[in-house]
Amino acid sequence: MEALFLKILNLSIIAGWITLAIVILRPLLKKAPKAITVALWALVAIRLLFPFSIESVISLIPSAETVPPEIVYAEEPAIHSGITPANTIINPVISENLAPTPEASVNPMQILVSVASVIWVVGMIAMAIYAAVSYLRIRLKVRASIPMGERIRICDEIPSPFILGILRPRIYLPSDLEESQKAHVIAHEEAHLKRKDHWWKPLGFALLTVYWFHPLLWVAYILLCRDIELACDEKVIQNMEPLEKTAYSKALLSCSAPRRMISACPLAFGEVGVKKRIKAILHYKKPAFWFVVIAVVICVVCTGCLLTDPLKKIEASTENEAEQVMLYDGYVYYKTILQAPTIYSSISEINHKYRYFTYHLENDQLQFIEDNQIVLAGDMVPIELTKENFDDMCSSTGNTANTLQSIRESNESAWKISVEDEKGMPFVCYFLKQTNQADPILVFFKYDTTIDVIFQITPAKPTGLPNSEALINDFLNGNSNQIKELYFNDGGSPYSGYNLHLSSDQTCQLSREQPLYSSTLGPFLHFEYAWIEEKFVMFKDSIPIFMLTPNGNTFIFTKISSVDKMEGLGGTLTLPESGTVFVLSHVIYP
Repeated sequence: MEALFLKILNLSIIAGWITLAIVILRPLLKKAPKAITVALWALVAIRLLFPFSIESVISLIPSAETVPPEIVYAEEPAIHSGITPANTIINPVISENLAPTPEASVNPMQILVSVASVIWVVGMIAMAIYAAVSYLRIRLKVRASIPMGERIRICDEIPSPFILGILRPRIYLPSDLEESQKAHVIAHEEAHLKRKDHWWKPLGFALLTVYWFHPLLWVAYILLCRDIELACDEKVIQNMEPLEKTAYSKALLSCSAPRRMISACPLAFGEVGVKKRIKAILHYKKPAFWFVVIAVVICVVCTGCLLTDPLKKIEASTENEAEQVMLYDGYVYYKTILQAPTIYSSISEINHKYRYFTYHLENDQLQFIEDNQIVLAGDMVPIELTKENFDDMCSSTGNTANTLQSIRESNESAWKISVEDEKGMPFVCYFLKQTNQADPILVFFKYDTTIDVIFQITPAKPTGLPNSEALINDFLNGNSNQIKELYFNDGGSPYSGYNLHLSSDQTCQLSREQPLYSSTLGPFLHFEYAWIEEKFVMFKDSIPIFMLTPNGNTFIFTKISSVDKMEGLGGTLTLPESGTVFVLSHVIYP
């Protein structure tokens, strides 16, 4: 439900921008046919009804996904509003107050989204109940009506004329309506039926029921109701003489009924904006042809600008950003395969197990080092990370699109490196700095322009790829000034089982199926650990749960308590079986 709520929230934000644009345009289209103004509100409905859209350079929408799905579990939650000043002000507040912490038993952002989801559902139910009660009350009032034609009925219990019904709509007239006014009232209601307004207004209220929490969408619904009535009046009076317009206005005034609540039905003759409608009727002039043409052109342009999403791209890196990434200069990096199952399927065993590179940044050049020798090198060129130069090139790698999109959308800056391998064959890789990740990413494209592998590269000792057993011993001996974190995967398979993360602050995280770059997150638990008799013992609320026994470059998992399952963030976590082997995956240095 949380994922659905976030999708609805993002759609409502987009629709809010469209509403603001239409509110600005309405005064400019004052002399245009009112039907054109009503048509503009269809843009809001389309964006609310359809969760997808195409991208274009003319889009006026700042961001297609202001609240990303991964914000719920992100270490540093942030929005992407598309407006830099807003992000600068809001994101530090969100990160400071809602970021998860290792010592906390719950994730604040997850709680916030869960509570908001429940409130959203309750609000929808309340809106639906209100609409149903309103409809039933009116139905009860018109039960005693009598027919006056094919779809016109007379009723004693109603104060003003209206249309009721969607599939079989009927016009209801009050029994005390003057004969001189009946013709004008019926003409108005018939115009509603011809324009199918008895469909569009309930549809608008149905959408408002789902998106009730966004104040701008209430504004949109109220203005839609007013514009529907103005367009209907205009359709009726466009060929009337001045005296007939005056009589129509009197009928409208006498049949007007104050509305204290907004509901999905009915379409009443004098429902909303009577004063403005009478003024528009008495001053109505047929729009000039050239103005109609301009109004249509404006609508077409608005359709292109408001129904499309902005191109997903990252601004070109500036010199300052290049200097920031050069802060990595002097460090050697070794590769760790990014934990993304859809990408791992394209990695060969040889690349994964038997060939290791270290990477070094020097003078805007990325060097590939093997056996302490520079075997490849390429200049880093700042680029815009667009859809065209990144994930479109990966179409043949299977289900990587979502993962790649997530990487691209959370990217801060990017560089392209063109390299020739030992055989003289050219290939391309990208060096990426992510917004919420301290360590950069390398994305490799093979010769056929499809993706080969994605690495996350982390600082390693300048002496080259270290020995795993020596690293574990250093960590066990308390050399926290040299080692900050150790990451392990069960059985050496980082994509199908458990992940174990030990920190120098004596905390541990055990997780399952937890990709680093994915909108989904498996369950995980936080523990405290203590080094007791050459074993790591993991505690939860001072109760020992399991222990890890060092064995060369691995840990052997053993249960201590009778607990098999525990509730954690992301769901219920089943503990591994005793004897499970955890193999060192990578190391983080201070």
